[in-house]
Amino acid sequence: MEKSANEDVSRLSNDRASSDLEEQTQLDTKAPVNETQSKEALLIVVGGFCALFVSFGWVNATGFFEAYYQHDLFPTYSPSTITWISSIGFAFLYLFSFPMGILIRRIGCRPVLLVGSILHVLGLITMSFSTQYYQLVLSQGICSGLGSSAIFYAGVTTVSQWFAKRQAFAIGISASGSSLGGMIFPAMVTELMPRIGFGWTVRATTLVIVVLLLIANLVVKDFPQPSPPAAPTRSAPQGNAAAEDVKQPTLAGIVIDAFKSKLFILTTLAGVLFSFGYFVTLILLVTVATIRGVPNPVYTLVILNAASFPGRIIPGALADKFGRYNTMCIMTFISAVFTLALYLPTQDSGAFIAYCVLFGFTSASMVFLSPTLVYQISKPYEVGVRIGILYSLVSFSALFGAPIGGALLPEITKGLGPSSNYTEPGRWLILFCGLCQALGCVIFVWTRWAVAGCKMVRV
Repeated sequence: MEKSANEDVSRLSNDRASSDLEEQTQLDTKAPVNETQSKEALLIVVGGFCALFVSFGWVNATGFFEAYYQHDLFPTYSPSTITWISSIGFAFLYLFSFPMGILIRRIGCRPVLLVGSILHVLGLITMSFSTQYYQLVLSQGICSGLGSSAIFYAGVTTVSQWFAKRQAFAIGISASGSSLGGMIFPAMVTELMPRIGFGWTVRATTLVIVVLLLIANLVVKDFPQPSPPAAPTRSAPQGNAAAEDVKQPTLAGIVIDAFKSKLFILTTLAGVLFSFGYFVTLILLVTVATIRGVPNPVYTLVILNAASFPGRIIPGALADKFGRYNTMCIMTFISAVFTLALYLPTQDSGAFIAYCVLFGFTSASMVFLSPTLVYQISKPYEVGVRIGILYSLVSFSALFGAPIGGALLPEITKGLGPSSNYTEPGRWLILFCGLCQALGCVIFVWTRWAVAGCKMVRV
């Protein structure tokens, strides 16, 4: 394993003409543009912010609807059944990252963003008229989820293209849009639903999404990328190795190389494991808060997303300064500790709110630092496909995590409310979340060790 990982690092260092270990594991610091002066690059960040606000920010807020569906719309359905609606939306957000990566590689970000915008808005409009379970699965889960995937991936990719030297920080700023969306949408729904009902509440949030999508579609554009290596006009040098160097890389070749890379496999495995604990916590937070008697439980999701706002930006800045793998290891470790040491045993509302703040801040880095980790261990033309593979595999944790978590909540099989049969409601669910986060952290540490060993370097 260590030998293969070192070969990955050596391959990257040869491509980037670097001999120092720290430089081997860092992405090429030659920025595509003058990032401090380019107004165009700043507009790209604004567009990415809007794209993530309406895609990941919306999906982050759908945990509120879990409680509404369970209590008002489908009181006879089990929690595990209810969670499939939001789980499909989360899963589609990631599952289609790989085909989205292929589309962006071939036709660019703007067309993908436009089609995603149409699908997302169409899904939300049909959601507002839905009254049956299957209708919500089709509208909120599939149609809106597919559109969100296109919007999300186009937003992340375009920022990655335009920034290199301060890429993690730029992605962190645009990613903070998802946190703001996760704050505003639940607050809107909480205030509007008792007054105007479910349908008009969803339409009101859709109007906000339409305005932000218009901004994103106006400012998002692709950065002119250098062509991948191609055969020169002169005769190719003799020898198999030389011939391979001048071949144009194919999609199949990029995919095969990705699964030959030990660093990429470890990074992906760590992301998938941590995501199981992350998504289950996010989707079922309001439900757990309700059965534990937390006042105004919907605001726990607002608080968590509010805390994730600086959690997107600050770790991004730290990652650029101290190393992306170093930052990821620290943040995932703290998240797992808070889940097992604070969320699991607490019965106090104040401690529950404290957990929302701490977990919101520390866990936010996982989703949006992951692309920068892939960028760091990949060649430039491999990045889009590899990020797509990573997110597609993460989709399985989003799809199956919440139903598993719902099955671990027997306290609410007959509706929401504090349980009299359990002294620690949701303890098995929370233990599952904490252990998944801890395992993900362990694999991130293993990957960091595979890259740089025990050396205290920026990696």
